Amino acid sequence: MIKSKIISTLFRVVILASIVLIVLFSSSIYLNKKIIIYEIQLEKIDKLASKLRILERNSTNLSKAILLTGMFEKIKEYEKIIDETENVINEFESLIVREQDKKKLEEISKANLGMALLEKKSMELSKVNKQLEGRNLLDSKNYEYYKSTYYLVLFELTESVKEDVYVKLNQIKIQQDRLNILAFIIEGFLIGMILFLLRKLKKYSNYERALIKEIESNNIELDLKVKERTEELQEEIRNHEITEKTLTENQNFVTTLIKNIKSSIFLEDTTGRVLVVNRVLPSLADILGEKILGENKFSFMPKDMACKERVIDEEILLTKQAISYEDIAVGSDGKNIYIQVDKTPLIDENGVVYGICGSATDITVMREQEIQLYNEKEKFKNILEKAPDGIFISVNNIIKFANTELSKIVNLKIGGICSEAFANRDFKEKY
Repeated sequence: MIKSKIISTLFRVVILASIVLIVLFSSSIYLNKKIIIYEIQLEKIDKLASKLRILERNSTNLSKAILLTGMFEKIKEYEKIIDETENVINEFESLIVREQDKKKLEEISKANLGMALLEKKSMELSKVNKQLEGRNLLDSKNYEYYKSTYYLVLFELTESVKEDVYVKLNQIKIQQDRLNILAFIIEGFLIGMILFLLRKLKKYSNYERALIKEIESNNIELDLKVKERTEELQEEIRNHEITEKTLTENQNFVTTLIKNIKSSIFLEDTTGRVLVVNRVLPSLADILGEKILGENKFSFMPKDMACKERVIDEEILLTKQAISYEDIAVGSDGKNIYIQVDKTPLIDENGVVYGICGSATDITVMREQEIQLYNEKEKFKNILEKAPDGIFISVNNIIKFANTELSKIVNLKIGGICSEAFANRDFKEKY
């Protein structure tokens, strides 16, 4: 009887211990799953952060390429990158729990929007041939602020979210350790029932092997993705090299174009010092000299010419408006040199004029031809005036010219209607 009770009690203890062990192992499996989920979440956080950095670099490089090369067909590709960035930010948001991290993500989104607005504005300026102003936008303090904020807050957000996940992961590992200790105690207490426990462990070992295989399969898939991404990055590097080559060719083309333009293209600062110039007009070489780069206009121009130019420059600096005018210089041979000058202010993102860009074109031949044409016209007009016969010229029945002799015959007015003048009753009766 006692033996049977002992056996019955032992059986009950074994059953109870078995139940406890089953619960412990089930909890351990659940915790293992949680650990795997958090580890995958950590990897996903790193991937999303890396993807956001790559997308930002791609959008910046593409916007600069569009600005400098004028490849406006790439704008759709740029907008696609911006949309993809917003999608990644939204995906990042699904991993965030704490309010402080959500605020950081909002800062990243605002910084990304700020950079995108400046990049789009620079491309719009490029469309109207204001590449320099567009480039200044991408070099501005606002753009650098958005960019630094984007990277700094992204780093802080990544570390903060990972820290939160690490805390949860450590808590789960602590729980798992406690369960392991408790299982060890029970195993020591039930050493006599080792065979039963081995059968139970065998059951769960199969599950663990399946889980390990799944992890290995995931690792293989991850390696393939890393390999694919590496190939994509290599392709991007090759494309970037091609873009740089194209940019260099375009810059060489622009430089060659400026050098071969007959006009003088120049850039000066607010004090009148010449910063950039492609050439000095040949007709002004005797007056200005050949070396004007880096010099103030008062050092190479005649004083009266320099004073006049300075007055015009000050008007441009004050009004921030472009000015076109015609200037006359006297050459070393005493002949007038007619110069068409066009100047426009260079304004930074704060609305401050930091320089003047202009061009000077020698129009002496055109003006001399106009003067010659005017003199010929006046000469022809004098001949018609002195003619003994009445002469008039009309265009589309409108009187444009009538000499004195004709005025004695009929009352004509310049700008009058020809048919009405000759239909006058007095004229008909007299002639």
